[in-house]
Order: sequence, then structure tokens, then C-alpha cells
Amino acid sequence: MSAYVRLVLVICMLIDNALSHRKLVTWIRPPKITEWGKWGYPEICPVNSWVGGMRLKVDTSQDMKRDDTALNAVQLHCINMDWIHSGSVTSAIGPWGNFRKNRYCTQGFAVGYQIRSRKDKNTDDVSTVDFKLRCLNFDGSSSFVVNSDVDLPLGSWTNEQKCPLKTAVCGIITQVEPDEGSRFEDETSLTNIDLACCNLPDPVETCKLENKWETVVNCPEAKTRCDVSVTTGFTEDKKESKLAKFYEKLGFVVDFRFAQTTFQLKAKDNSSRLINGKLLENIIGETRISKNTTSLQINCEGLSQQLVLICGSYKIYTKEYRCVPSGNEGSTYRGLYFQPTSLIDNIFWSYNCYWSDFNGALSMEKSLGEECGDLCLSDVNCTHFTWTKDGKCWMKHSAVNLKPIEKYDKGLVCGWIERT
Repeated sequence: MSAYVRLVLVICMLIDNALSHRKLVTWIRPPKITEWGKWGYPEICPVNSWVGGMRLKVDTSQDMKRDDTALNAVQLHCINMDWIHSGSVTSAIGPWGNFRKNRYCTQGFAVGYQIRSRKDKNTDDVSTVDFKLRCLNFDGSSSFVVNSDVDLPLGSWTNEQKCPLKTAVCGIITQVEPDEGSRFEDETSLTNIDLACCNLPDPVETCKLENKWETVVNCPEAKTRCDVSVTTGFTEDKKESKLAKFYEKLGFVVDFRFAQTTFQLKAKDNSSRLINGKLLENIIGETRISKNTTSLQINCEGLSQQLVLICGSYKIYTKEYRCVPSGNEGSTYRGLYFQPTSLIDNIFWSYNCYWSDFNGALSMEKSLGEECGDLCLSDVNCTHFTWTKDGKCWMKHSAVNLKPIEKYDKGLVCGWIERT
């Protein structure tokens, strides 16, 4: 095996090692104006960060007194989605000149670049003279990051090289001609710059999943049943997301099926996973993807509220509701209130309670908290139920109204069936 082949294999191995922690899409390369020097090692930004700024190492003009080398290095600054600096990458660096000021995208990532280079002149060869990044900012605008104090107005700009859709610049590899030993020799230093582009995450993967209760209707005290138009399903409101235009220009499109699966995974890390006695990931899984509007009659004296999940520009209108009694709107209070499991069910329940009299106990079954009311409903003799956190659903029959007993921090749920 020749020394050249061994060198190529070593470089390939180094590139593989450098990229093993990133989902690299491609390298982008301008036309090669010159080919002097050796390629350095590729350097890649840390995971979950992309290039958002730069700093150039520039050799000032020698005014014909000595050899000019112009651009000697490009240092790229890595930024994460929260716009926090996570490191810098450079590859090979020429020995002359000084690093200039840091330059950054307004707020966004580099998605392309250009270099200014001069062909071989058989006199004072310079090669790469200047470099600029194309940024796509989070507000959807596009701009160049340039070095405003390059001293040699030589050469021509290459055509702009652009990352593929759904990617941004994440790494660099450079070719540098080594020091020949004297500034009176014809040195060129930095001759070529290739950039790497890595996948950007889908917006549904990076948004924060939050939940809130939105009032559907306020039933007056004189009525216990109100007509209401209820919407369920997945929607997108780009006005709700500062990054909507950014993602749109990168080529991301709405995929609600993917969003549903991703939100279910996010829900498993949510500290408020249990809502209406149901796991949040199950609530998301039960919600229809397509938007649907239904007219219903609700049984609630007070505010009837719908559970709405929000993640970036996405909204999920679920089938979960609660009834907030009149006088408790918007407040946090210690006490019991019984709410329907849905707007059309006859199962009413509350946290932190059990029934005072269980002489009429019918049966006990192992169940999830969200299943206990349904078990009672399926037994025509059952009127009341209590669920305990050890997974037991206690059912009973009583011909009279029972008084619930409050008991906190024990994971209890109690409820009754309204039979007509």
C-alpha cells in the first residue's frame, strides 16, 4: 500500500470519527480556484448546535514590501436553539495575521457561504482572500455575516454554496499551504474551505409541551345544562410561534401524525401527567388528528373548560373537560368539586375523597383510576365508587346521597353515577 493511499485512508477515518456524533447530510464546496497545501482535520459543532457566527484570521496588506497571504483561518461559532454559545471549530490554521472581531447572525444559523479567491498570478499568489456566511434568522429573514475589515480587495466571489433544506452549517474543513520558512517566499496560506451541513430537528421535537384549560362556556346558575360547540383535533397557528417562518423557509411541513407520536413521548416527561385521572400521553393518543366540531349539551353549573395542549405553533384540542363551580373561576382552592369525565358522561368524580358509608359495598376490582367510574357505570346496581392508589376500585349501592370525606395526599378518587 502506497503512502498516498494510507494517507487517504487515515483522513477518511478521521472524518468518520469527527462526524460519528452528528447526522451529517452533506459537505458543500465552492469551485476550487487553487489547490495548494494540505487539508486539515474536519471539526464539527457539538450535538444540537449549529454555526451562528464567525471570526476571521487575516494577514494585513504588506504594501508590496513582503508577501501577502490574506485569509489565514476561519473560526466558526456553534450556537444551540436557545442561542447559547456551545463552542467553536476551525480546522487547519495559517500562521500569519490576527483574528478579527466576532461576527454573528442576527439570531439564527448559517445555511450557506461564499469565498473570495484569486487565481494564480505567477507573482504574489494570495488564494483565499475573504469569506462570508449566509444566515437564516429565526424571524425568517436572510442576511450575510461579513468581515468588514479585510484589507485586500483582490479576486472574485464564488457562487454561493447552500445547505440542503432542513439543514444548517455545522462544521468545517480547510486546506492550508504550510509556511515555506520565509515571508519573502511566495506564501498563500488558506486556499480552500468546505463546510458541513447537519440536520435540524423538526419543530415538534424542540417545542415545549404545555397544557391549559380553556373555557368553553359559562353556564349561568339558573341552568345546569348548556348548549356548546366543541372543537377537537390538531391545529397549527403560526402566529403563536416566533420560529414559524424560520422552519417554513427550511422546508418543514406539518405532519400531525408525527406530531402526535412525538407529543406522546414528551408527555411521559411532563410533571403533570395525570389529568382527569388519565395519563397525558393516553389523552394525546385518543385525540383525533383531523379537526372536528361537535354540538353538545353539557351538564355543569359554572365554567365548562376544555383541556388544550400547546407546543410551539401546534395546538391539540382534546376530549377532556372539567367543570369549575361558580365562584371558583381562576382560583386555586382546597376542597372537593365533582366534574364529569366528559361533557356527555354521567360519571362525576373528584380527587382527594372517599365515601363515608360502605355498608352497601358491591365489589372490588383492580383497575386504573380512569377506569373505575366506567366499571361502576357498567354495573346497573352501582351508584358510588372510590379508587385507591394501590389500584383498587371499590363500588357500592346507596339509595340516599352520601357525604364524601376529604382526605388529601393519599391518591384517592371518589365519584358517583347520575342515573336517569
